[in-house]
Amino acid sequence: MRWWWVSAAILTACGTVVDEDTFLDQYPEDICQRAIACLWPDTPKDLSACMDQRRAWFDQYDDCTYDPSSGGDCIAEVRELSCDSLEYRFPDTNPGSCNFVYVCQYSTY
Repeated sequence: MRWWWVSAAILTACGTVVDEDTFLDQYPEDICQRAIACLWPDTPKDLSACMDQRRAWFDQYDDCTYDPSSGGDCIAEVRELSCDSLEYRFPDTNPGSCNFVYVCQYSTY
């Protein structure tokens, strides 16, 4: 049982690694909760509709490689956003770490 606590402490200290399925569930929920709270323009006011819209956006990365470390960093950064942050003033801008979640042959997103 102790090894679990040590592993959790190491992961917390080094950043969180998130598998792709968790990322694809968690990122849309977290970003939509903040977008709705901050009244982003063109954001569905219904959480489920907003999440569906965000999930569909990731379809373009089907042929790309997912980076679990960047996925965890992205979710952590999204959770720290406030309505006054740059990402909320310009909704098409992702937090910096979110730009490296998917590595594609033609570029990095």
